Amino acid sequence: MTIRRLEHWEWGRFCSFASRYLIGKRADIETLSLEMGRRLSVNRVPIHGFYYDSNRDVIEIWLADVLHRIHRPREIYADNLPHGLVNFTVIDAEGTRQIVMLHEPLMLAAPERR
Repeated sequence: MTIRRLEHWEWGRFCSFASRYLIGKRADIETLSLEMGRRLSVNRVPIHGFYYDSNRDVIEIWLADVLHRIHRPREIYADNLPHGLVNFTVIDAEGTRQIVMLHEPLMLAAPERR
């Protein structure tokens, strides 16, 4: 695995790539902070999009039933394997870590025809 800190100028391009790559995957989003402790915000929810708005200084992760916003991001770390993105972490201005862990959707066998 390769964990890499993204430079600020890369954020828009990374989000654009990730938005296309992540469609159909599922995500867990875990929030870690000294004030709140550890909290699982989202559990295996399909991802519909990922966007960085530099004017409002916010990262938006569109999920099947919720919009997850990270205000005033300060650092983004991407964790890659040779076959693609595994997870990424966003640290906001208060030091809260939002860890997005990616999962392939469960592929079930087709039902047998009778």
